[in-house]
Amino acid sequence: TSVFSVTHNGRINLSENIVFASGQGLDFSATADATGMSSELLDDYEEGYWFPYISGSTSGSVTGFTERMGTYTKIGNRVMVEFYLANPGTNSGVSGYWRIDGLPYVASSLPNQGYGTNYYGGGASHWDRGVPYTDFLSFSIPQSATNYAIVINGRSGTTESSFITSSITGNLLVRGSMSYIAT
Repeated sequence: TSVFSVTHNGRINLSENIVFASGQGLDFSATADATGMSSELLDDYEEGYWFPYISGSTSGSVTGFTERMGTYTKIGNRVMVEFYLANPGTNSGVSGYWRIDGLPYVASSLPNQGYGTNYYGGGASHWDRGVPYTDFLSFSIPQSATNYAIVINGRSGTTESSFITSSITGNLLVRGSMSYIAT
């Protein structure tokens, strides 16, 4: 059992974590929005790290970066990730279009959840170097229950215009963020 006390201004002081019974969460409302609704119930929150890498849609992958790091926050089935990949050192032998691989959760296959007809989750690059022909670099997560994002070099309306496909240079640096719905 957790030990806690309530101070004069209504704050709760804890000496341990609060543990809820399975299927229970925090209800932030004084009254429910509607019978049976739980829109204000926080029952699934998680933060953590993941280790991104680049793979090719046909073959090959690069995991030996000088630096590679990712963080994530999951609230319900919404996952928000940030990542950083720097200096793989050598050409990877990656063939096909680039994928940012190893997302912490498998993406849902729900239709029409974001960019374009076939892509429902995505994000943007905040910094990149050594990525071929970039003028608008973005990431799209396929609507196919995967845990990778496709690296895109632009968009025309709601359709991704070209996939990144060239070899990976030793001075590559990509930092970005994505958001998607998990299964």
